[in-house]
Amino acid sequence: MARAHDARISSRLVASLLLAWNEMGLDVGAIVDGSGVERGKLDDPDAFLSPEEVGGLGVAAFALSGDPLLSLHTAERYRPGSIPVIDYLVLSAPTLQEAIERYARYDRILQNVSVTTLEVKGDTATLRHESTGLTPTNPPASENALASAVVFGRHLTTTPSAPLEVRLMHAAPPDTTEHERVFGAPVKFSQPDNAVVFPADALQRPMPRADAGMFAALQRHAEELLRQVADGERTTTAGVRRVATRLLPDGDASLPKVAKALEVSERTLRRRLSDEGTSFRQVIEGVQRQLACDHLRRDELAIDELSLILGFSDGRAFRRAFKRWYGESPAEYRRRHRR
Repeated sequence: MARAHDARISSRLVASLLLAWNEMGLDVGAIVDGSGVERGKLDDPDAFLSPEEVGGLGVAAFALSGDPLLSLHTAERYRPGSIPVIDYLVLSAPTLQEAIERYARYDRILQNVSVTTLEVKGDTATLRHESTGLTPTNPPASENALASAVVFGRHLTTTPSAPLEVRLMHAAPPDTTEHERVFGAPVKFSQPDNAVVFPADALQRPMPRADAGMFAALQRHAEELLRQVADGERTTTAGVRRVATRLLPDGDASLPKVAKALEVSERTLRRRLSDEGTSFRQVIEGVQRQLACDHLRRDELAIDELSLILGFSDGRAFRRAFKRWYGESPAEYRRRHRR
């Protein structure tokens, strides 16, 4: 099982993907074999996979299906009950707002690469899907998450409301007809966020399967699971990652600076990181890699500007490091992910 402070995705979430792909007629065995993921992890409901492992499954599934919109079509297959504790908690909530808020709170039990937030302003409500910064923003994952939320929402109330609009951060494909069909709403691309907007009055609609006793019991269980997750995330590695993300743009995410921010000595910081199986340099490089990919996918910063934001002395040092990490230049990576 992956350490709790690493980027992680529950095998239960992955199982729901595999189930959907199987229903779509895809050879799940071939997908797993092509991804290189250990079958033991997929069979263990308490296991966690890395984003790279889940990404490998996605790449294999896309290749086998030949469907460029597989993430959308997978979402259409989502059914309540795929993720027992959270799904049944959501289903037993008294109102749609309670259901969404509980999902947003307890989703961290299953994964820590994204967060869901709900914002109500006037007569509209906005459900956002955002990266936590542990991994680069992933357009297929964002599409799948928002489409799954819309599909799940149709099962939650007896009179579901169609979204008013959907916003996606990535560029529009040549044909957006299928996006609008799946979401049941106008879809805007190259937006500042990934979000679904719907009427705020829908939030107070009663849930047909509301059950106060079940809701309370499952909420207590979910709180305990969340507490266990939070205990795992209060690690030195997680602390260094948070501080480094803040200090890198200032050009000084050095060991002395980070140790001071965490209020420990440099020697203690090194020892604690070693106890967690990593080193200061490895954690810093991990943050730089994640931020680099996210910026290259999302904005048009010049490479030299980006290198300074990431704490490199100059563009040449950043290019050398990126080539070592990914086997290609930053410019090549940007072109490949902007197609």
